Amino acid sequence: MLRSVRSGEQLVVFLVLAYGFAAFSGGCRDRLSPAGELPTQAKQDIQSNRKVALSMPSNPPRFKNIAELTRHARIQAAGVAADEDRQSLPIPVLRAKGLRVIFFFCPALAKPGQPVGLRPPHYQAVLQPETGKLEELRAVTPRDFGQQHDETEVIGTFALPEGMSAEAFISKRDQLYGLYDILLPEFVAGRSVSDQRIRSVAKEFRQIFSVLSEPPLRPYYDSVGDKFFIWVEQLVQ
Repeated sequence: MLRSVRSGEQLVVFLVLAYGFAAFSGGCRDRLSPAGELPTQAKQDIQSNRKVALSMPSNPPRFKNIAELTRHARIQAAGVAADEDRQSLPIPVLRAKGLRVIFFFCPALAKPGQPVGLRPPHYQAVLQPETGKLEELRAVTPRDFGQQHDETEVIGTFALPEGMSAEAFISKRDQLYGLYDILLPEFVAGRSVSDQRIRSVAKEFRQIFSVLSEPPLRPYYDSVGDKFFIWVEQLVQ
């Protein structure tokens, strides 16, 4: 298939779309509204985040950067998730034992010059961000995410945003990774009121994530990381 790609530019575009963000490691919140009062459930979720954060050590742990965790996830899922699977963007989740970063892997039907067809996630990896250690790798179905898709259904397609080159896409991805690195310690601390700098980071994160995340997978992102995305929205307001 790759032999049919004639130019370096086409090859880069194809690999970005076919293999996802980790391929050059060298979708989600339409619901993140720019204004308005948070709903009651969102406020309850934020309070829950604070309780988890209070149960953690007073000295915040040091996390590996998100770019490195993304590479770790792809490497450690090898042999289970297929090489051509699309790897999701990182999804931070607070659990009883602390922060975990989750990735899911989706079968991707890629053809050069065409949008990539995506099936629902079929594997999910959970990493410890302090060490990059794989804590869990398991098979999943759409119902694990509260979705009704058939496991073999093509739920939509993903292509480079209109007018964006592969190089610009990769640059934006790397920029997004850096924003994760700034936000995660704040998320773990359960901070709901931030200084202007963190508020600007959250706003930029929201904008870039909405551009780079795969539209067909956004309900899956929401299902796993809803508390994180609600928290980002609170910072922006």
